[in-house]
Amino acid sequence: MKKTQYARPCVKWAGGKSKMLPIYAPLIPPTFGRYFEPCLGGGAMFFDLWNEGRIEHGVTLSDVNVELVVTYIAIRDAVSAVIEILREHAARHAEAEAARRAGKPKTEHYYYKVRSWKHRPSPGAWSDAERGARVLYMNRVCFNGLWREGPRGFNVPLGDYKAPVVCDEPNLRACSAALQGVEVRHEDFAAVVGRAQPGDLVYFDPPYVPQSETANFTGYTADGFGEHDHARMATVAETLKSRGVFVLISNSDAPLVRQLYGGGVFELMPVMAPRSMAARGASRGAIQELVIR
Repeated sequence: MKKTQYARPCVKWAGGKSKMLPIYAPLIPPTFGRYFEPCLGGGAMFFDLWNEGRIEHGVTLSDVNVELVVTYIAIRDAVSAVIEILREHAARHAEAEAARRAGKPKTEHYYYKVRSWKHRPSPGAWSDAERGARVLYMNRVCFNGLWREGPRGFNVPLGDYKAPVVCDEPNLRACSAALQGVEVRHEDFAAVVGRAQPGDLVYFDPPYVPQSETANFTGYTADGFGEHDHARMATVAETLKSRGVFVLISNSDAPLVRQLYGGGVFELMPVMAPRSMAARGASRGAIQELVIR
């Protein structure tokens, strides 16, 4: 049964699938067992399936980005605390923006102070709510809503927004409702092989294979996501499919993707997808991607 409380992705993520859901919907089996999303990102597919009342038998969401995983756990388990901290971030951010726009003497913007914070002095020194609120705040006000990590952690500059919605309380509470009873794990995508059973549904949405040198973005974590990882994912997907697990994969329509999945085991379907996170507006628009199952 379709939910009356509608949850949307609470983080902006490169390659988010919100605009692609009408294309993907007919490709999902009418019934399935448990649901697995091992490259979680913004979780648009999970939230849509929850909104439509199509998830009935358990969910495991996972990602290798530990800060993202902690954020989802905090939203699930401590959404009121996350909202309270986000409100403080929003107020401090508004003060810094007002001073900047008024031309007051240059001081470090509040955003850069938050970005420079480390886990004081170790991850256990922060609550999940504090870590999750930090991620949500930076994600809402950073340049292009992009999450990128280098060896020293998150490194995206401040964006230029007049009135960013830092704390969307109704949606955060809806996301928290959707996440109740959901297992959220920090782990490599290959771990799904040990959990998925025949009749389950696994949706892979990895960092895309670049279609050009300038599009080579894999920095969701400091370790990146390269050709070896894409080859591992193709092997994992083939293993799952051979067991009777429903598999759906999104990726770019790049030669490497066709090479990895074009051996006859999978069906490759070209689709046109909007691209909204290019640095230059002129580079945005529809591009051809592949849906693989």
